[in-house]
Amino acid sequence: GVSTRNVDGKRPPPATSSGLVPETLDPCWLLRGGAAERQCDVHVVGLQEVVDLSAGNVVRLEAGSGGALSSAAAAWEAHVTAALGTDEYVRLVARQLVGMLLLVYVRADLAPFVGRVASDAVGTG
Repeated sequence: GVSTRNVDGKRPPPATSSGLVPETLDPCWLLRGGAAERQCDVHVVGLQEVVDLSAGNVVRLEAGSGGALSSAAAAWEAHVTAALGTDEYVRLVARQLVGMLLLVYVRADLAPFVGRVASDAVGTG
């Protein structure tokens, strides 16, 4: 499945005490097809504006962070991972390019058959 969303510089809502994703960001946007969508072998999630696109953030994030996600991107990555289910999917890629975040997941039972995962980013703006 492929999902995209503009998160408008906002952080995800906190998980509930039971660890469930709150209804304010129910996985329905991510898993529009319900149970059938959960059977996808691979999920690719693209999030836009994961950080406020202020001049300071753009300069700081363009300078490079050695591949580490910003705190806002890490919060979204954790949120999407929880929505997909940590027992059901394994994250293969988490790549941030300033305000864009790309996440790629594979079904956990297929993860042993995936190898040599690589990603790259080219700034064009």
